[in-house]
Amino acid sequence: GRKATRHQFIQELLTALPIHPITAAVALRAGQIDGENHAKGVRLPLSDLLIGVTALELGYSVATANLRHFQMIPGLKVVSL
Repeated sequence: GRKATRHQFIQELLTALPIHPITAAVALRAGQIDGENHAKGVRLPLSDLLIGVTALELGYSVATANLRHFQMIPGLKVVSL
């Protein structure tokens, strides 16, 4: 069923992709960006913010169909899917 298919997909992702923890540096930078965005009246979901800042810290780009959220992270390179 769908649950088994989803479980298999997640297992394949875990095998194929490295897992990067949220570090203190990522958390601090995410907090800083969140504060700056909040002052401008912009709210970014925490999940997107942590993904974007982790990529930024590692020197990665983010490939996404959700350009709007990730483009609100200064310095992050975003690739449209």
